[in-house]
Amino acid sequence: MRILHYIHQLKSNDLLGDYLRHLVSALKEQSEVYVATRESDIQESLDESNPDIVHIHGCWDRYAYKLMRGAVRQGFAVVLSPHGEIGTYSMKHERYLEKSAELVAYQRRMVSQAEAILVTSDDEKNSILSLDWQKRIDVIPASILDSSITDEEMAKRMLWFYGKVIDTRYRRMMTDSEKEAVRSLMHVGMAHDENMALLDSDRILTLRGLKPDQWRRLLLYADDEDLRYIFDNAAKRMQLQIPAIDTSKISRYPTDEPKAMGELPVDRLIGGNKLLAHKLKDVTADDPEELREITTMLVNARTLLRKRQMSMRHLAELYDAIKYVDYDESRLVDISKDMKLRKFLRRMLQVLADEVYLEEGFMPDNPLNDSGERTIKSRLLIS
Repeated sequence: MRILHYIHQLKSNDLLGDYLRHLVSALKEQSEVYVATRESDIQESLDESNPDIVHIHGCWDRYAYKLMRGAVRQGFAVVLSPHGEIGTYSMKHERYLEKSAELVAYQRRMVSQAEAILVTSDDEKNSILSLDWQKRIDVIPASILDSSITDEEMAKRMLWFYGKVIDTRYRRMMTDSEKEAVRSLMHVGMAHDENMALLDSDRILTLRGLKPDQWRRLLLYADDEDLRYIFDNAAKRMQLQIPAIDTSKISRYPTDEPKAMGELPVDRLIGGNKLLAHKLKDVTADDPEELREITTMLVNARTLLRKRQMSMRHLAELYDAIKYVDYDESRLVDISKDMKLRKFLRRMLQVLADEVYLEEGFMPDNPLNDSGERTIKSRLLIS
């Protein structure tokens, strides 16, 4: 792991400086560690270290904010340790006017935009929580202030904290080959007939060449998108050796936008919209059950997408219904027009073609590639 620490000034006989020296010395036993100050060339520090984590120490420092902006813009994970400089007492009784201006200019954004906050005591954690700027806060005591923890234990817990941050933001670290692996695993795992679960040689080589850290991200993705059963089926069919990674034991922060788990309902509408339910009932009153179910799935998928809760499992279930259920395709198009669903249906067909390789011969309507389809992808797929 590569870690870039930032401190505004590394002084001797200074409590914060001594803390960082102890931490860096212990971390160097297990990771690559770099230190930057406000005298450093920030971009050069980022380029040289290419860090997995940027750890900013201290607050009320415009140079720290400049580093954070640049690091976030380039996709690095940034964590912040305020070291007692944020909290209701500190902000009201220490440089109140200056801090009020700095708060508006940048400090609140620094706290809220950090991947997580690392503090040294429960009191400091509770003080920051009371501000309601950031909820991802962990506590690791400082060895130079607390005799119950050694430098080595502090570093060990710090690496756990960094790992938690990295595992929480795993989507942003997924490579193009990993995203292609998701599509391939879904395509193979969803096929009803093994003879139809075919991939070209490049995709097969990509799957067989995945490393343990890549599988770790893929399995976390499968958990969050409720896809594990599909991935397992694909691995069995292709005889892929998935590393024994127990994702339930991987520490992560709760996601801000969790996906809805479980099946996409086929017999009821999500959200309790009675008018929409009556309209669906009237429009499909004389249609067979399979058409009513597919239409219900489409309406529910649209509802979940608007809430940013539709999962890739739901996409897989739409794929399964559209490809394998025997239904009247022209009638589904007519129903989609009556339900004002046709554009959504066409956009979903484009998504299904791009992401799980739905073939043209199974499409009931012409796929639509427009800004609406791209919005669907941005809400549904890997960010």
